Order: sequence, then C-alpha cells, then structure tokens
Amino acid sequence: MHAPPARKLIVAACCAVLVCISACAHTSPPATEQLQSFHEFTLRNGIRVVVRQNPMSRMHSIVLNIKGGTGAVAPGKAGLDSIALQLMCSASERYPDTVRRDIIKRTSSAIQARSNLDFATIQLQTIDTYFAETFDLFLDLIVRPAFPPELFRELVTNAINAYHSELTDGYARASRAANQVFFEGHPYLAYLQTPATLTGLTLQDVQDFYRRTLVAQRLTIFASGNFNLDALQERLNETVGSLPEGSPAPAVPARFENSGRARLLLDGTARLSPDAAYLRGNVAIIPPNHPDYYALELAGRVLTDIMNDILRTRNALVYSAWAGMFNKRANFGTLAAYRTNDPLRALELTAAAIDVAAQGKSVSPFSQKDTPGIYIDIDKALGFYKVSFSTEYFSGIQDNAAVALRMATAYNTHGDYRHFLTSTDMVTRISANDIVRVVNRYLKKGHITWALSAHPDTITALKKNSAALPPYEIVTLPQ
Repeated sequence: MHAPPARKLIVAACCAVLVCISACAHTSPPATEQLQSFHEFTLRNGIRVVVRQNPMSRMHSIVLNIKGGTGAVAPGKAGLDSIALQLMCSASERYPDTVRRDIIKRTSSAIQARSNLDFATIQLQTIDTYFAETFDLFLDLIVRPAFPPELFRELVTNAINAYHSELTDGYARASRAANQVFFEGHPYLAYLQTPATLTGLTLQDVQDFYRRTLVAQRLTIFASGNFNLDALQERLNETVGSLPEGSPAPAVPARFENSGRARLLLDGTARLSPDAAYLRGNVAIIPPNHPDYYALELAGRVLTDIMNDILRTRNALVYSAWAGMFNKRANFGTLAAYRTNDPLRALELTAAAIDVAAQGKSVSPFSQKDTPGIYIDIDKALGFYKVSFSTEYFSGIQDNAAVALRMATAYNTHGDYRHFLTSTDMVTRISANDIVRVVNRYLKKGHITWALSAHPDTITALKKNSAALPPYEIVTLPQ
C-alpha cells in the first residue's frame, strides 16, 4: 500500500529541508562571521544589553528579561508575578491605559508580559516606522508604572474566573493535579494560583514586587532588528539605566528527584462526562544544559508516535496522546492520554509504548505498508526525526520576535544567549543508542506521577479494579 498523500508531502518537505541544511553547511560563512551580527553593551547600572542586528527586516523586537520568574514568588502569593507584570504593562505615569491601548492598536504593535517558572519577560514588537513612539511607551511602562487600583481589581477578578473555567476542562484539571503534587515543597509550586492566593494579593504586594524585582541585578535586555546602536544605548541609559542595582534573584531551584514509587492521583469531578477521562503524567528529567537533553527531546517525538499508534490507531482508546520534555532549570517531562473511556487500559498501553521505545523500535515515518504495531529500528527512522526537529527550529526563528525570545530562553537555561544556534548541531550527533539509553534511564525507570481527572463514577469503578493496576501509590484528591 502506498503512503497517504499527506505523509508523502511531509516526507518530501523534510527531505528538501535536509538538502538545504546540508548545502548551507558548505556555503555559510564561518561561525565567527555569523556571530558578528550580535552586539553587546552595558548600561550605567550594570544591565547587560545584547542586540542581534538584522538589516533585512523592518520589525523591531526588544525583550526585558527578568531572572527568577514564578519560582521566586512565595507559594502563598501565587499569581503575584503574573498580576504585577500585567498591571505594570497596562499604564504608566505618562501613558494611561486608554492612551496605551490607542497606541498599540494604531501602530499594530504589541507589548506582552510572560511569566515563566524560571524567568519572566516583557516584550515589545513593532515596525520601524513606529519604533520611537512605541519604544517610549515600552520604557515608561517599565520605569514609571502607574499600577491603577481599578485595573488591579479587574486583573485579579479575571484570574479567578480563569481558574474556575480551568476546572471544567478535563486535561487542565489533570495537569493542575499532577503539578500540585509534583511541585510540592518546590519553588515551582507558586505557579499554581488559586482564588485564595489571588484574593489575598494587595496593591502593596504588587508595588513591593516591582521594587524588589525590576532591579539591575535581575535584568538583561535582548533585542533583534535593525537598530541604531548608539541611539539605542543612549535611550536605554536614560531610562532603564536609572533603575536601582537591587539584589540578585534567588538561587536556581533544586532538581526534582526520581525517588519513591510511581503515583496515581485520582481527581473526581461531576463536571466531566462519565465517558471521558484525562491522564497527565510528570516525570523528573535532566535540565536543558545536560548532555542527555536533546536525546530526550527526540525520544519524546519517537514515543509520541508510538503512543498514538498503540492507544489511538490500534485500540481507538484516546483522542490523542503525546510525550514531551520541558526546558526548565528544574526539569520534567510529561506524558498524556487525552480523552479516554478506559484510563486503566490507557495507563497499561502507555507503559507498553515506553517499552517499545526502550527496545530501540519506532513507528515508520516513511510508509504505511507495515500494519500498525509493526515497528522498525529507531536508527532507520532517526533521520526523519532529526529533519523534523530542524524544520521546526528554522521555522521558529524566522522573525525578530522569536529570535529575541530564543536569546532570552538560551540565556536563562544555559547562561549563553547564543546557545540556541547550536541546537540543530547537537541533535545531528544523537544516535539510536542515545535514544534507547535515555528512554530506559529517565522514562522506563523513572517514577511517573500520574493524575487522572474523571467523573466520580469512573473513579469508583477504577478503585474496584485497582488490583489490575501496576504498583502505583494511589492518592484520592479532595473534590
């Protein structure tokens, strides 16, 4: 049987990209010449600024990187970082919220705050025509935020409503339940805001957060676009360069340990249908600066295809299934069975999928002539997964906004903002043996914390059949 047209197109596209990548390896200038597009300078208060000059684009992107992120917030104040950064970006002394909205709309620009577990960012995206105007707005929001009380109350209300809405989504519930237990005792627990933590926040908390966090020792600036470097440095010194030195961000959080037994957390709720259950698993892995990280990245892609072959194609058991690796300083991977009517069977078959990958096998990405369940050696499919990774990488750095964020992420995970430039080279070196080794070490032998969100009737039936379960530590969560 011939491959379906969609699969043929994917393979053809990936092969074309591989040819282009190979050609670039021979025609691109040496790495030292490529790095000449990066420029650095330091503001008078010590803030480091990195600019990637791109004269071929009219788009300008500037990222204010803030060390610490959600992990620097006390769990009892969960949600403070998100509320504070959003409020900060809403209005300044010179630019009330209505004026800010008008500028953003009229110039088709964006100013966005994102709070990550390890760091936070405030990013400006605009076109060169409006750069002077929007950059002035961006800087005033950072240096002179107004913190309007009415907007503070609105943001808190919106966050509480979002929390309640999340509880009606099966996979969101399972993710929250898994993270709640997995993050227990760790700084990342502050990621899980609740109505109790949100209603406990005050405007004074927000202002204190700003004074403690927006300081030179915690800030770095990354920019990508076609800038006048001297003018950029002068303007930054006049504004962000006046921020106080402050104190450093908290130390890097400790890694998660793979200790104890695998756990199964049971989250019953009548808000979900008796016919649909959702599974999410967390497992401790190494951070992105570890030599095994990129092998785990590819292993997640291989395992995702095997899980879908077993759980969806062969058994019609799930709507979708996947495995993925995060890139946090205290890192973890996730496995998911999205919408299943037989969670026990889904758990069993997920373990079987891990076994297939651990034995060095993979779904064939090239042809459907083999019947489902017949796998090929990983080394025969590895080239496809490497090209797929490269395709996503190059498609993800085509605009200045993406490049600026990549620089910030690389700086926070590796201490080197240029590290993202090496990821495809590192993936190229991975062997099939590396895939097998990391699957066995981190996934097969790792202790997965599973959370199951389902209707109470499903939970009751599962408990009756608990003898059929693998040796999980069963924990029933309060409804």
